Amino acid sequence: MLAMSPFLWGKTARQAPYGKDTETFVDTSVRNTWELDAARLELHSQWESTISAACKLVAQQLGITAPVRAELYKMLIYKKGAMFKPHTDTEKIPGMFGALVICLPSEHQGGDLVVKQRDVTKRFKTSEVQPSMACWFSDGTHEVLPVTSGIRWGLTYNLGISPQVNRPSAAMKCTGIGWCSRCTACLAGFPGPEQR
Repeated sequence: MLAMSPFLWGKTARQAPYGKDTETFVDTSVRNTWELDAARLELHSQWESTISAACKLVAQQLGITAPVRAELYKMLIYKKGAMFKPHTDTEKIPGMFGALVICLPSEHQGGDLVVKQRDVTKRFKTSEVQPSMACWFSDGTHEVLPVTSGIRWGLTYNLGISPQVNRPSAAMKCTGIGWCSRCTACLAGFPGPEQR
């Protein structure tokens, strides 16, 4: 397991806000988590091939034929009691159609990810399989249930395709949730992030 010192994230991370309409708020009754912006992270050189493999898996699991790109957005850190109530992602990059979360190895309980797309709901127990990844279309909702012990941390990516291609969505597909519980193929030799 990788350990992330509370001292490290306490000095460099910030309380994560959430957006409603055109405004941004910090309200720990809606979203109680810490974040590090992508600009604060430095990833090992092998990580690019890891994300390339993950994008191929995303395309396969979500039924997308166009090339998928993943842009690192944040590292999210959930300590005991942290959660994020159900919400829908907003477009953050051109051609954005979904999200990818890679849960990094860390001892924790709770913090399950619940994704709802159309009439399909899936619950991912990130504490049981590490590392793991999940992906979904932006027009569905997702939430992180409260962490009951330890620290859950992961990298979040915005998923996009060429803006010239019709954007896939849960409304267009019968299911739009992917989960890799055996990330050995795409996360083999996981090098992990370093803080910048």
